[in-house]
Amino acid sequence: MWLSADEKFLFASNNTSKQITSLAFMEGPLSLSYISITSLNNPGNEIISTAGINTILNGYVVVAEDGAPDSSVGLLQINSNGSTTEISGSPFRISPGGPGLQSVMVGPPRPF
Repeated sequence: MWLSADEKFLFASNNTSKQITSLAFMEGPLSLSYISITSLNNPGNEIISTAGINTILNGYVVVAEDGAPDSSVGLLQINSNGSTTEISGSPFRISPGGPGLQSVMVGPPRPF
């Protein structure tokens, strides 16, 4: 799970279904509410599972996708309502890289 940079949305990686769940987040009072689920592009049915996710300050979710023969990185745009849309060309294959990608870290770091 990862919180958006503006702290309005929470994103969860649904490992075996290869989907990302978007939730609205409020800290006070604490609440979560469902927004949507995005199914990831899976060309050639190569994604085995999704793993770590991260957000980028300018409104994107980055997803580590464990795959065979190679893993990949998915990139989704965060829409104004918190839903996500996978960008054209995603996922981006890490080749040669092989299977096993479980996390992805991006920068710059969040402001807090």
